[in-house]
Amino acid sequence: MRCLRGTEERHVEVKGTTGAATSVELTINEVLHARDKDNTVDLYVVSDIKVDAATDPYTASGGTVSHYPDWEPAEGDLRPRKYEYRLPGLTS
Repeated sequence: MRCLRGTEERHVEVKGTTGAATSVELTINEVLHARDKDNTVDLYVVSDIKVDAATDPYTASGGTVSHYPDWEPAEGDLRPRKYEYRLPGLTS
């Protein structure tokens, strides 16, 4: 999300989870965007969201918001969770 106030521009990344706010999943593009010195990024994490699966569509409610202003994910705080493997002999 891109937010403007006068000449100030901030980008906002929002993540949600039904569990505790211990970690969130990020794409490589989200990490690169937050690390780009041309961007000011705030991270918001909404944790402990309640989901009512008895409704159609499901209904989410509650949650606790954590705010991380001027967020730049440090290398030591990132863990690889998934790899793409390019098969040998194939061209893209």
